[in-house]
Amino acid sequence: MTTTHNRHNGADLARGLGAALALLGFVAGVPAALVALAPVYLPNQVPTWGQLWDRVMSPDDGSLLLAVLGAIAWIAWAAFTGSVLVELAASARRVHAPRIPLLGGLQRTAARLVATASLLVATASAITTAASPAVASSLVATVTPDAAADNAPVAASAAPTTTPTPAAASASATLPSITVQRGDTLWDLAERHLGDPLRYTEIRDLNTGRTQPDGAQLRDADFIKPGWTLLLPADATALPPVVRTVASGSAAEGSSVTVEPGDTLWSIAAEHLGDGRRYPEIATLNAGITQADGSHLVDPDVVRPGWVLRLPTTAPVPELPQQPKAESAAGSDLSPSPTLSPAPTAKPAPTLTTTPAPAATTAEVRSPEAATGTSIAPAHEDERQAASAWFLGLAALGAAGVVGEIARRRHLQQRARRLGETIPMPEPTSPAAAAERTLRTAAIAVSIDAIRTTLHNLACRCFDVGRELPRVAALLLDEHNLTLLLLQDMPDAVAPFTATNPRTWVATTAAVATVEAIDDPAQGTPYPLLVTLGHTEDATLILNLEAAGTLTFTGDDAAADEALRALVMEAATSDLASQLAIHTDERFADLTDAFEDFRLRATDERDDRTGWAKSVSELLAKRSLADVLQARGRRELDDVWLPIVFIETRLTAPLSPPWSGVVTLSRQDEEGAWTIRVDAAGVARLEPLDITFQAQRLSSEQTGHLRDLLIISLPPAPHLADAAPTTTPQEDTAALRAAHPVINEPNVAAAGIRLNLLGPIQVEGIGGRPLSPRTVELLVYLALHGPATGPDLDEMIWKGERGNSNTRNVFIRRARERLGDEVLPPVGIDGLFRLGDGITTDWASFQHHLAQAVALEGQPRVSELAAAVALVRDRPFRGISPAAYVWADYDIQKMVGAIVDGAGLLARIHQQAGRNRDAIAVATLGLLVEPCSEELQTIAINATFSQSGPEEAKNLRRRYSELMGRLDPELA
Repeated sequence: MTTTHNRHNGADLARGLGAALALLGFVAGVPAALVALAPVYLPNQVPTWGQLWDRVMSPDDGSLLLAVLGAIAWIAWAAFTGSVLVELAASARRVHAPRIPLLGGLQRTAARLVATASLLVATASAITTAASPAVASSLVATVTPDAAADNAPVAASAAPTTTPTPAAASASATLPSITVQRGDTLWDLAERHLGDPLRYTEIRDLNTGRTQPDGAQLRDADFIKPGWTLLLPADATALPPVVRTVASGSAAEGSSVTVEPGDTLWSIAAEHLGDGRRYPEIATLNAGITQADGSHLVDPDVVRPGWVLRLPTTAPVPELPQQPKAESAAGSDLSPSPTLSPAPTAKPAPTLTTTPAPAATTAEVRSPEAATGTSIAPAHEDERQAASAWFLGLAALGAAGVVGEIARRRHLQQRARRLGETIPMPEPTSPAAAAERTLRTAAIAVSIDAIRTTLHNLACRCFDVGRELPRVAALLLDEHNLTLLLLQDMPDAVAPFTATNPRTWVATTAAVATVEAIDDPAQGTPYPLLVTLGHTEDATLILNLEAAGTLTFTGDDAAADEALRALVMEAATSDLASQLAIHTDERFADLTDAFEDFRLRATDERDDRTGWAKSVSELLAKRSLADVLQARGRRELDDVWLPIVFIETRLTAPLSPPWSGVVTLSRQDEEGAWTIRVDAAGVARLEPLDITFQAQRLSSEQTGHLRDLLIISLPPAPHLADAAPTTTPQEDTAALRAAHPVINEPNVAAAGIRLNLLGPIQVEGIGGRPLSPRTVELLVYLALHGPATGPDLDEMIWKGERGNSNTRNVFIRRARERLGDEVLPPVGIDGLFRLGDGITTDWASFQHHLAQAVALEGQPRVSELAAAVALVRDRPFRGISPAAYVWADYDIQKMVGAIVDGAGLLARIHQQAGRNRDAIAVATLGLLVEPCSEELQTIAINATFSQSGPEEAKNLRRRYSELMGRLDPELA
């Protein structure tokens, strides 16, 4: 028996004994106490109503109160005891217990106590069995993967010691396994696959200490994560089919495919292997292979454009998992299990001194057609690769920040939108729209939200153990790691970081991407002024402006201006900057009309900076705090946690010290300030950290395009939105009819294929292997924007790579051969590409039903609205890759507005008719599409109040308030 099992068995015995004593106390002890303290005296005869009334209205000497309390206690005891009996019976029969109406909470408590108490029997049995010298402590069966072994004896090995032998490790690798899905628990898995939920301890013991794909390990039986692979005992049943290949050669000898934007392992497996469920074969085959950009396949959910993936050579032969037979271990042979490539460990972080490097490049993104010999790449491929690291002059992280800010604003615009209106969007052919499409092609190793959550958790853990916050100067983000560069020695890193030296902490991007936020509302943003500067040789450089205090831009005047302009744009948009306040002089006054006043405003008050810095300094001194970072780490003086940024072309006051609550940005070279020196080529050096990097820069023209885009997406101020005049039902109906004119009903019966866009994109009616992602995008684009010219398709589908038109024509010809002329007819005399009558969309059907509904009255309106809403599965285009459908946000916002109109109209009809449950269901579906819709939130709250009472309505209102507060604190 291993020491791990000893520890678990002892804990299980203690938990089981505690639960058994608790059950005994509740079931037997409570009635004994009630009999002694509150006995029930039954009357000799049934009292009349008059006697009852007199008894209630007469002065009480305390006996009535005691009787009522006693009755309540007896009822509670009976309810709980009944729940215990139901759970005991279900446990004995190994079936699910029936749900007892109105006793959900009591029954869940009873179920947990019964299950935990049952550990007494299970653990005692396990200890007795393990202690017996005649029985091996562990039998592990081996399923031999080749066909010749089907009739071979099943091998088993004993593992009586605490140190596993290589044979035992090999045997463990051959045990059945299951991938954890969202919502799974060890209890559920044991019940599903072992037939007895109490056997969850066996799964726990098999997997304790095993490193999972995200680098974590099973430590707590109550906490498992989706995506983990758990070993199961050898007798596990109801497992997914095992896919094995029957091949004469190695899989590595098969064909390969180049990853395109929008591809996933599932879609690649579906297209090239005929079954998306075979994606684990591709993941296993390519694990550890170095790609052209130097990275590796680690997470099956993350593949990057340009990677070349090997494909299995043979078709799968599904078979049910073999049920191993426990036979004598004597003479058996344990075949070695395949070796799995370990997850990449954190590589040593760079020191603060780096060598000059050109702009980072990305690998070429090739389409499948490129393998045929036709190329759509421009002549100067190296120039294209160098430029691909920048998105309108911004690094990918900066571009993602602008896109996130636009998304936030559009949610608020949808909230303020009135019936029949559409939110403002840039014209599809405008420079602002082109700028947005460019920004949306940016892909980052981990999301901004994941970085924020990781730093939030770091601060929570520091506070819990009384540690000061690390003084972070800068961060480096690359494909594999997030690195913190510190200004003071802190050799003991805080999870998920590890210290490679006292001033360098490293966390893997896999750990950062899967981090879950610690629930601690009192924790503010620890580092609210993080901004991207550009690229080092192999990473994105992020600066903590608070550590600098004062940052100046010098060198080539034009390049320095552009670098400062890019920093200001990102600081005003990125969530890494926590919606801080920026006060600028005349240099950026033209940008202020693109932002809310609290985010960016122009001022000529010279005393603002010194006045605020003095106020903060005095407050810190009164609390004996060194600076704002210390106040933030100790959770004191929360009013000074968020710094204010001042932009001064020429410094008007002394330098702002680090972590003083004030940050100053300037173009004036000043001794003592941190400095970014930029040459004409954009190569910059950050002093005093001595980091050389390629600076992100925004030209005046690029800034103008972003300004136009941000102005269009600017939401109305909350007080102005609330003050909007109310409309009459007649005005609402007129607005809806104008916005949704009647259209011809799509001929769904004649169309053999339907594109479902109102949710995750689906293609119905396709036989055989699924369509490639690019073919689907072509169909969707033509369905929404056709007829289209060839250059239109180049711009939208091929991201502007207008190369050899033959490439496009070959691609479309192949799609036509697969789909038929009735779906993708040949180009007409006008030279335009269009879809035929053989394909339709759920969006066209939705538009038809909604237009019919607003044109009708009474029950016909309800029927048409119900038919429209029934087509909605989720937010339109849900789940698309960030690099795909960059042209589609205009269409998505239009669909969102129409769905909110239809759902709001139907939910209101249900509510007015007293069908509150239906009103809640429809409003909830609409909120799945646009969670910020004020109309749908109001309907849901009011219907919940009528259906479930004020407490449930209050809880719902609080959830909506928290959601809106994350978008704009004034709406919380």
